[in-house]
This record gives sequence, C-alpha cells and structure tokens, in this order.
Amino acid sequence: TANIRGDIVEFGVGRGRSLLILCYLLSQMRSKKKLYAFDSFNGFGKIHIKDQSWRNPKTGDWSRSPDKRYQYDVSFLKKILNTHLHKRNRYPVKFVKGYIENKLPKYKKLNKISFIHCDVDLYMPHKIILENTWEKLSKNGIILFDDIDEGIFSKKFPGIVAFFKKFFKGKKIKINTIKDRKNIFVKKI
Repeated sequence: TANIRGDIVEFGVGRGRSLLILCYLLSQMRSKKKLYAFDSFNGFGKIHIKDQSWRNPKTGDWSRSPDKRYQYDVSFLKKILNTHLHKRNRYPVKFVKGYIENKLPKYKKLNKISFIHCDVDLYMPHKIILENTWEKLSKNGIILFDDIDEGIFSKKFPGIVAFFKKFFKGKKIKINTIKDRKNIFVKKI
C-alpha cells in the first residue's frame, strides 16, 4: 500500500516479528507514513465465550515468552527493534498501550489507514478493530488477518471467523490468500 493514502497500523505486537518487517520495509521505501503498534503489553485480556475452542486461550497468554524469560512490553520491543534492525532501517513506531477494546474507540490519532496487520487472536479485539477502522481504511487499503485461514473455516478461532463473515457480508472487498501461510488479506474496493 505504498501509494495508498493512510498510515500503517499493527494490532497485536507479540514478540515483534512482523513489526520488524514493517519497520524495515517502511524505511527501505523512505515512507512518510506513521506506524502505530497497538497491544496491551500484558497479554490477552478478558476471554469472550466466542473464543472457546480446542486451543483454550487464557487471560494473560502472550504476556511473556514461552520460557517466561522475556516480558513482551514496550521496552523489550524497542530492544528487539534496535538489536535486529540496522540504524538506517529503524523506523519510528508509535506504541499504543492498552487493551484494544478499551483503547481504540477513544483513540483519535488514526485518520486514514492504508494497511492493517491484525494479529490479536481473540473475538472482541477483532470486532472492535473492524468496527473502528473500516471507515478509515482507504480504498485499495489492506487488512492482513493472521488468525483467519484460507477458506475462512478455522476451528482455532471460531468467534473471529463468524464475525468476519458477518462483518464483510455485502461489503465491496476482495479476499486474497497468502499461499505460504494460508492467511488471508482483505482489500477494500
């Protein structure tokens, strides 16, 4: 979306792997877009009944590394970015701390958006993200969904998939698949 009007937003930063990629790409393109990174930095919040599945998510999941050595907070992520990106590839990131369902509806700095990376794993944050960003997404803007697979039949995220189908019904979109990962992205047309 380099030539699409609007900023870049990541929802669900986790370990920062995709944030590294976004920073690198934006720096290489010499972009002037703002990059926002939304996360609680405390792991999952309240688990909604629609999140019940075989994976059994729990409040607090994804707050720390699997071996419990690292807390996934802003200072950790800044270290990751500084360690893994050469100085010329660093890109300014506006970290927005808080649970998306509380923070995003009140957040006034997002105007136009060209690209969204949505990796929040839970029903309620997905719902809030789509309800609060769809109108701000530019024509030909893209939302990449980490938690919805090819064919939109995921048993891992049943609440998210059901809401996805309902939300996009009748909207002018094109759904594409990333072949290697089988994730999908939606292009607003």
